[in-house]
Amino acid sequence: MSGRTVVVGAAGELGAVISQRLAREGHSLVLVGRNRGPLEQLAAQLPDAHAVVCDITIDADVAHLAEEAGPVRVLVYVPAAPTAGGIMEAPPSAINQAVEVKVGGLLRCLRVLTPTFGEELAVTIVIGGNLAYDPIPDAATSGIANAAQANAVRQLQGVLPSRGWRIHVIAPGPVETQRWDTLAVAEAQRRAVPLEVIKDEAVSGSPLLRLTSPNEVAWAVSMLADPLSAALHGSTLLMDTGRRRAIP
Repeated sequence: MSGRTVVVGAAGELGAVISQRLAREGHSLVLVGRNRGPLEQLAAQLPDAHAVVCDITIDADVAHLAEEAGPVRVLVYVPAAPTAGGIMEAPPSAINQAVEVKVGGLLRCLRVLTPTFGEELAVTIVIGGNLAYDPIPDAATSGIANAAQANAVRQLQGVLPSRGWRIHVIAPGPVETQRWDTLAVAEAQRRAVPLEVIKDEAVSGSPLLRLTSPNEVAWAVSMLADPLSAALHGSTLLMDTGRRRAIP
């Protein structure tokens, strides 16, 4: 398998599950994040994995990442937008920070990482979120940033192939992680109801009566990394266990 697979946001709960699956499938991994300890701990558990500390909001850090990674076959972009309350409470600076993570960091990576040229295009897989389409009261920053990211991908789909890339978005949610638990606690506090009420509502909102699992998202990443998924270039794969009823 020529070229390396870069996972940005690898040390988070979702990023780690994605990295573990890709490692089992033979990917040579570059694990990227801001905190050295969790990255190196994950890298030590995986064959042919290398940790690179990088803040994707800093140009110099991303330039260093490009030097460390070399030619790239797959870029998986996982960073989550920070949350800062509802639309009337979240400071504009927090909204700007969220967009900087979801859009600015992605653009920095794509502009400096060199795709592996060959018969197939290298692939970028962006982990967005269903809050881009169906926002909730206590996560304005995530909703706005994911919507901005989806728009950026729509623009990128026209220009990336000439530069050696194809691109896809996975929009999961809610995903059964500690991050979702944190959002649920915030909503329970805002509404002054028990946490179990929020969890029961989240489960009942899905025809499958459950949340999306990290393993399901990792499967989707693996599927999109396959060259046969190229016809999905530019599209968004919604993985919300059937919550969205609107068209599109």
